[in-house]
Parts: sequence; C-alpha cells; structure tokens
Amino acid sequence: RYEKKRQLSEEALALLDQQITLLRTLTQKSRRNAYPPAAATVFYYVPCTDPCHEAFQIMGRYENYSGIVHRVDIYQRLLLIGDRKIPLDDICTITPECRPDTVFSKAAHSSTASRRFRPFQMPSGDISGR
Repeated sequence: RYEKKRQLSEEALALLDQQITLLRTLTQKSRRNAYPPAAATVFYYVPCTDPCHEAFQIMGRYENYSGIVHRVDIYQRLLLIGDRKIPLDDICTITPECRPDTVFSKAAHSSTASRRFRPFQMPSGDISGR
C-alpha cells in the first residue's frame, strides 16, 4: 500500500541528526578498528518505482531494514547499511541494535563522539526537498 511521504517534526529531525552523526563517528572508528561495527534498524521511505502504477513518483511505502552500518556519506547524503544505500532524506527513524558484536550504546556515552565530529544540519520542515 502506497502513501505520501511524511514530514518529520523539528524534534524528530534533531534526534535523527544526532543519530546520523553518531553513526558517522562509529563507522569511521570501525574502519580504523577502534570499535566493532554498529548495527541498526532504519525505518525509511521508498518511492514507488513502477511506472505503470498511479503512485509512480507521487507516493511510496515505508520499510524497515536492519543491518551493519558500513558508512554515512554526508556528501552524497547516503547511509550504507547492509547491502543498501538509503538516502538520508528518506530516513524517518534509526534504532540501534544491541548485538554483542556492536557498540552503539557504548559510543553514545563517549565524550569523543560529541567533541570530535561536528554534526551536520538536516533540512528543516519538509524532508522531501520540495
């Protein structure tokens, strides 16, 4: 079932910005072997890609995807998780997964996570970019 893209509140955007910044920090540390990889579940919007459907380029659906976060690319605005590339502007929520081989919660309490990397700003209001 297709639906229109939701607009996130200012509070939800601020929380999402913090989570993306933290994931970016964790993935950089993971590549340097300072931390094991971070795992998360992402709830995000997937636009309709069927040109024969009436919802094409107008509506989409929401999906959950869980996996290891490989990278946060703030220049291309993508989250690389598992085998997917998810646009940052399509993400609604990120939920850390507490797996024994991940350290999402440990790094969230680390003072270096907030000092070392400046957070980037998510667009306010309509996250669809329109």
